[in-house]
Amino acid sequence: MTWMEVETRVKRDTAEATQTGKAAVIVPVGATEQHGPNGLIGTDHMTAEAVARGVCEMTGAILAPTINYGMSHHHESFPGTVTLRPATFVAVVRDVAASLSGAGFTHVLFVNGTSRSQPYRVVFGRCPGHGGNVGPAFKAFADFAAEKQQAREMEEEEAESSGGGGGGGGGDSTARVKLISWYAGRESSTLAKELYGGEVGQHATPDEVAVTQHLFPESVKSGVELDPAAIQVAKDLGGMTKRIKDAETGLSVMDVQDFRRRFPDGRMFSNPALATPEHGRRLLEAAVRDATDALGKFLSGQDVVEEDEAKAKRAAAMAAAAAAAEGAAAAEGKKKAGKTSFTPRARWGDDDDSSGGSGGGGGGGGGRSGSGRGRGRRRGGEGSSSGGVRQAAARRAGGETTRAAAAVVTGPAVR
Repeated sequence: MTWMEVETRVKRDTAEATQTGKAAVIVPVGATEQHGPNGLIGTDHMTAEAVARGVCEMTGAILAPTINYGMSHHHESFPGTVTLRPATFVAVVRDVAASLSGAGFTHVLFVNGTSRSQPYRVVFGRCPGHGGNVGPAFKAFADFAAEKQQAREMEEEEAESSGGGGGGGGGDSTARVKLISWYAGRESSTLAKELYGGEVGQHATPDEVAVTQHLFPESVKSGVELDPAAIQVAKDLGGMTKRIKDAETGLSVMDVQDFRRRFPDGRMFSNPALATPEHGRRLLEAAVRDATDALGKFLSGQDVVEEDEAKAKRAAAMAAAAAAAEGAAAAEGKKKAGKTSFTPRARWGDDDDSSGGSGGGGGGGGGRSGSGRGRGRRRGGEGSSSGGVRQAAARRAGGETTRAAAAVVTGPAVR
């Protein structure tokens, strides 16, 4: 497209206020990094571009050039990997978003291709997938929003100082920006689980390898042997990969040497030998449908509604879990306190009878009378003791019944 064609499209689609995807621009973003013994180095950007292209063909959205380089620092010990520094990647994504927003696009959707490992911890919101690009992308979005907000505030101050009023009535020209990961959609992730079960893994996964096999059948590495011992290394070492803090961005990143030590052939708990070109075709079609659905919700604002609902459900679940834990602790405390404070009356024995008899006046009748009273008191004591036990048991049963009823009431709300 020429710049004039882009300008015409943006003006037309914005004026029509359509919600079909035509007012949006889609930016594939991936990486150039190792993908195990049988995965192509360009897997991440090739799969992201294929999914994004499919969405644009279905919706009419504009496809932007692919960002081929991403956050691959933790793969640098594997030859062929090319990485950007965290600060560089943040700047690239922020500047791309700002440029497209400035061109008039109302929605900028980044389709991420980096795999399920998360070497850069997300600190700016929830992760919509995983991968090395996610954390830095969220930081880029935060920087982009902050800069736009600052620019709006400066414009309003200038307008007020010049007597023109606040804002000038020009409206908000800032585009919404969003990142999705193509493999994290409902249909594609369900299909991957059906095809590969627990062997999907986190990096050099069979689903992404399968998609590249479908796209480039001439590049299938059919004769490569995968060493099972390579997967066992990380399991034997246990724990998480060592992390270091990036000084420029503050992001927590995986240590390069420790990553290579834990994952010697580049795979992360995956079995890409299960991949086939036919799997790749099915997975790509599912991912395109997932991403198209995500774009529609992005344009209509339904994604915000669903995210708010999900946050409310998580908050309710956390509150219910905290209440249940507090209730269990209180019940356990009452139970322990009951065992400590409850002391049944002592059983009255023969000594009590004799003392009662002597207290009755020394005669045989008096002794029998005293003994009778002793037995009466003994039976009364037993009755009082067993009654106390029954009452305590009833109280405990009542407490359990109350808690069970409370669980029944709160259970459905949690789900």
